[in-house]
Amino acid sequence: MTVCVLFRTRYGGSAGYGHIKRCLSMANALRERGVESVFLLDSLNKDVLLEVKKYKYHYFNDRREDEEGLIKQ
Repeated sequence: MTVCVLFRTRYGGSAGYGHIKRCLSMANALRERGVESVFLLDSLNKDVLLEVKKYKYHYFNDRREDEEGLIKQ
């Protein structure tokens, strides 16, 4: 059985880039123990996407934005 953790991340407002970095640190530690991680992003900010993609994590957006930050209709 594969164990997977879902990180629901926030970016912007009171939750800054540090929130994403801490979640990535936890995901990296879990990966070392054989646990997969998936990110549910509330923003597809370019900096956030680059970090998540750098570590090759799967991600989903909980808003209707594309990777350019534009709202899909």
